[in-house]
Amino acid sequence: MDDKISSQFNETASAIENSKISILDLRGNSGGYRENLTAWINLYDPALKEYVYGHHSAIRYTRASNYLSFQYFKADSLDEDAKKSLDSFKYGKNEWETANSGNFEISDSENILFVLMDNQTFSAGEIFIAALRNKKNVVFVGTNTFGGILGDNGIKAVLPNSKTHVKFGIAMRFYYDETVFSEGTGFVPDIWVTSDALEQTLNLIKYYNLK
Repeated sequence: MDDKISSQFNETASAIENSKISILDLRGNSGGYRENLTAWINLYDPALKEYVYGHHSAIRYTRASNYLSFQYFKADSLDEDAKKSLDSFKYGKNEWETANSGNFEISDSENILFVLMDNQTFSAGEIFIAALRNKKNVVFVGTNTFGGILGDNGIKAVLPNSKTHVKFGIAMRFYYDETVFSEGTGFVPDIWVTSDALEQTLNLIKYYNLK
C-alpha cells in the first residue's frame, strides 16, 4: 500500500514489456493490494487485466461488513477506500453481487517470461500467476504455490458476547477448475526446481543461448 514502492513495482512492467527474455520473481510473495497487481498487468498486457478478477465471482455486501472495512481502511490511512466503505455502511444495502467473465482468450507473445514461484507465493501473488497463465510463452519455474485464492483476505471482528476475535471473508472467486488449481495445493510449475530457481533459470537461458 506504499505509493512509492507501488510506483517502482509498476515501472518494472514497462521495463520488461518488450524484452525478449525476462524473469519475474514471485517467490515469497504473500500478496498485497489487488489494485497494484491490476495496474502492473494493465501496463504489461492490458488483455490480461480482467482476468485478475477470475472467471466467476460472488461477493456478499452488507452494511456490517462495510463498517468493518471502514475501520480497517481508517487504521491504514487509506482515505479514499475508507470513505467508500463508510458511505456503503451509511447508505448501502445487504446484497450479493455475482459476475461471470466467460472464457478468456490466450494473449499472444513472441517474448519469453520466466515466473519463479514457491509455496510462499500466496493470495495476490497467486492471482498474478492466474492472470499470466493466459499469456503464451510464460514459463513457471519452482515449486507449487500456497493454494489460497478462493476467498478474499477477510474482515476482522470481535464477537460481542464472548469477545472472541474472528476473521471472515465475504468473497469467492473462481479462476480454474481443480485440474489446474486447487485450494491448499496451488499452481504446479512447468519446471520443478527445489534448489535456487533463479540460478537454474539463468543456467537454462545461458545453455539454450536465449537472448
